[in-house]
Amino acid sequence: MFIKLSTFKKMCSHAYKETGLSVGLTEKEVYIIASNWWTVAVPKENMYPKHLAAVVELTGQIPEKGEAYTYRKECSPQAVALCTLDMDMMDLWQKYESTYRFSRVYFKNAGKTDTCIMQNTSDPRDKFLISMFIYDLIDADTLDDGETYPDMKSQSNSSNIVVRTNRMDFSCMKRPCRYYGEKEFMQSIIDVDLLWEFNAIKE
Repeated sequence: MFIKLSTFKKMCSHAYKETGLSVGLTEKEVYIIASNWWTVAVPKENMYPKHLAAVVELTGQIPEKGEAYTYRKECSPQAVALCTLDMDMMDLWQKYESTYRFSRVYFKNAGKTDTCIMQNTSDPRDKFLISMFIYDLIDADTLDDGETYPDMKSQSNSSNIVVRTNRMDFSCMKRPCRYYGEKEFMQSIIDVDLLWEFNAIKE
C-alpha cells in the first residue's frame, strides 16, 4: 500500500469529525474507505493491519461483507448502499489518458502549506491544484514487495484523479482555485514547465 499511515489517520479523523467516514466491504472482499472527496479501495488480503486498526479506532467496528456504513462523531452509524461508495476506478483509469506528477510548487494559506500543483507529464500547460494531504499521503517507501510504483492519471476536463498500483486504488477530487490570486497565478504560469527536474539543461 502506498498510503502513509500518519496522513491516512489525519484524513480519516477529519472525515469522521466533519462530513462522515464511510466504510464498506464488497462481495469481492475489497475494503472501501471514503470521505466526501477521497476514496481508498484495497482488497482485504492487501490491507495493512495498522491502517485497518486506525479505521476501527474511530468507527468501533468493520462492516461485514456486502455492508457499508457512514460513521460520524456523536452520531449513530448510518447504513449506506455499497454502490454509492464502490466507484469503478478501473473504468476511470482506462478512460484517463494523461499521467501527472507533483510539482515543487506549493501554496501557503494562513501560514500553512496546504496546496500543491500537479502537472501533466506530456503537456506542461495542463496543471491543477491538489490538497497537500494527497501529496503527503502517497508514499512509495511504504510499498509491499512486488507492488508496482503508484501511477497518477486524470484528464483536464475531469474533477478527479486516480492513483493505482497492482495492490490498491485511490481517487480524490482536484482542488479548485478558491482565491483570485490563485487563479491569476495559475494563468500566469500556464506556459511554464514545473517538472523541470526531468528536463535538465544540456551543455
